[in-house]
Amino acid sequence: MKANQASLIWVGAGSGAPDLVTVRGRRAMQRADHLFVRKDVDEGVWKAWMTDGVIHVTQAGEKWLEEAEAACFRGERVVRLVPGDPLMDPSVRNELERWSEKGLSFEVVPGIGREWGDLSYAGISLAGNEEKNETPGTLVNGNRLIPVGPGEWGAVLKQLQQEGWALDTPAALIRDGSRAEQRVWMGALATLPEADGAAGHHTLVVGEGVTTRDRLTWFERLPLYGRRILVTRALEQAGILSDKIRALGGEAMEFPAIEIHPPARKEKLDEALDRLNTFDWVVFTSVNGVTTFFRRLSELRMDIRSLHRARIAAIGPKTAQELEVKGIRVDCLPEEYRAEALVEAMRPLVRRGENILLPRANIARPLLAEELSEMGCHVVDAHAYDTLPASGGVRELLRELEEGRIHVITFTSSSTVRYFIRALEREAEDVSSRIQRAWIACIGPITADTATEMGLPVDVTAEEYTIDGLIDAIVRLPQGLKEES
Repeated sequence: MKANQASLIWVGAGSGAPDLVTVRGRRAMQRADHLFVRKDVDEGVWKAWMTDGVIHVTQAGEKWLEEAEAACFRGERVVRLVPGDPLMDPSVRNELERWSEKGLSFEVVPGIGREWGDLSYAGISLAGNEEKNETPGTLVNGNRLIPVGPGEWGAVLKQLQQEGWALDTPAALIRDGSRAEQRVWMGALATLPEADGAAGHHTLVVGEGVTTRDRLTWFERLPLYGRRILVTRALEQAGILSDKIRALGGEAMEFPAIEIHPPARKEKLDEALDRLNTFDWVVFTSVNGVTTFFRRLSELRMDIRSLHRARIAAIGPKTAQELEVKGIRVDCLPEEYRAEALVEAMRPLVRRGENILLPRANIARPLLAEELSEMGCHVVDAHAYDTLPASGGVRELLRELEEGRIHVITFTSSSTVRYFIRALEREAEDVSSRIQRAWIACIGPITADTATEMGLPVDVTAEEYTIDGLIDAIVRLPQGLKEES
């Protein structure tokens, strides 16, 4: 038996935030067939990087090693996801030793140790003085760094006193570093709140190094610090909004309320593509429409040059940008990014009798097709993709909402609103009461009107109907939940 026939990758999940997983760790998760997740890893970490290729995710219990070995010998790519850095955790070290004793190969992908990540996000530096040439260690330049587990607070204080630490020594207690719930308490060691009764991961820092926090705090000064923001966009588009949220200190939680699928009936689109060179205009109303239109062209092995005589319209800058990436110049782009504005922008450009193709979603509003038809144009409204409700993760989302862990819910289209409500109604009654503590942010007035019709109180609407405009709107919202503001 060759050792490399059963290779397992231990990946460190870092200190808590999904975007702190290393690039190598992300790639390992994305390529995995089977992911064994330790129960104290937040699900947001693996959900952020797992792809559709992962066939099974296990919240691993005691017997996971046996299951992992069997999966490896089936030829599956297996990953074990653990908090922090794998080799800094005694229980993970035991797992590795048990695996190694079997003569099986493995790989370890380091992660940011939880305690070190907590220090960075709290703005505490334990770096030594260059002139004194101090060397870091377990006792870091005269400071003590201790993870505090449940029920350990009393023992930790006793240990520190035995080591000679005075109770009036400056100290800091960090809870859930790098997360929306991050809190930092500063003061003399004896005055810090006990960590025993509070949920979450705690790190205690004792020593003069904690005073750097006054000068180096950065995370809590970011405009979206302390907010967990629900992103309801389709999975293919969620990353853009999530990345912007994280860059401003927020925590993005993705729940794709809509799923993008190939159209159930392709006949109308295929017929239009077959005579693409007869259209005077092709109008794109979303990035998804661009992506699926050109994907279908490729599947049918059709030549993009069939578009040579058509002028191109796009509803907004992101859609136009996607077209330009494919080498297509946009001839009409409205100043306001909605169907009504696109109609007015096209009105002086189109002529009676022209042929217009609208490749768009199965649930698109009829307004654009109706208005262009009233101008005397021949309009083919073809489904380029189907938009369907979310199929999973609803119970977890309801739990997060009930526990008050989601501060803002974002909607980027009317379909995300409708399908979000529809998904929740499949699992719960009185949906509006479940989300009344969260702020509601919409990308534009059409989306806001739909939310209002569905019984959702809209708190803010983007002034510019773009993702950046939506981010600006969220920043204007008060901190915390509605009942706390």
